[in-house]
Parts: sequence; structure tokens; C-alpha cells
Amino acid sequence: MNRHMVLVAIVGAIATTAGAQFATQPAAPVHSHPAQGNGTTYHYNANGSSAGRTTTSGNNAYHYNANGSSAGRSTTSGNTTRNYNANGSSAGRSQATGTGTTYHYGANGASTGRSTTSGNTTYHYNANGSSAGRSVTSGNTTYHYDAQGRLTGTSRAPGGK
Repeated sequence: MNRHMVLVAIVGAIATTAGAQFATQPAAPVHSHPAQGNGTTYHYNANGSSAGRTTTSGNNAYHYNANGSSAGRSTTSGNTTRNYNANGSSAGRSQATGTGTTYHYGANGASTGRSTTSGNTTYHYNANGSSAGRSVTSGNTTYHYDAQGRLTGTSRAPGGK
């Protein structure tokens, strides 16, 4: 399973320094490029301020907002990632297809969108199929753009500068 596809889609949890709402689809202003294996990925909004972090350990990813408070967690098993909010309630799931496309579902099971990866770019779409933006990875840094092509944030995995 490509953790990049799944975590890019679910770390809408690290939303802004104003607070974090756990989401199962791409959400401006910040998405994530995950650490491979164990490690911490730091998230920044478009003006360079901290937007939180994600710490991975095995099949689990723990999400924190900029204040260090829990924003939820995600657990991967096979090609499915289950997402939980800070209270431990279900926040939905993501299902990778193995063909570069990941489908995202809310806690009620309804589709919230999809992500498609091609090379170093992941394209995000909402439930209606409209563009919700894209993420482009270069080295250990991922740049996140909204549907209009504006930079909304960056994420840096371990080893990034």
C-alpha cells in the first residue's frame, strides 16, 4: 500500500493553527507527505507557520495540531486506512486500489472524494469529481496547492530541510 496516497488524503486533520478538524479528504490549507516507516512529518501552512505534525509508528499515524494537541489517528491494514478523530470516534476510511487511486469515505460511509497519484504528483477530487487541488513531492518536501493552483502549505518528512 502506498502510504503517501492515503496520508495525503487524510491529514486534513492538521488543518490550521486555529484548530484541527479530522477529515478524510484533501482539505486546504495543509496536507501531508508521510514519513516512511517510523518518524515525524511536520506540516506548515502557506505563510510558513506550523500547522502540526504526524508521527508514524508501524501501521499507525498519530496526528497533532500546531498546539501539540491530538487531532486524531489513522490505522492502516492492507489497503484500507481507518481514521479516528481526537475523541476516538470514527472519522471515515480510505481505500487504496493499488492502481494509484485511493477512494475516501466519511464516517457515515458516503464518498468524500478520491486521490490519484501519477509520478510525484497526487491529484485530489471532491465527491462530485471536481478538482480539490494537488500535492507535488520533491525529495522529502511536499507542496500543496488548491484547485486554483495557489500554494496552501508544505509538509516535510524526516531528512527534509
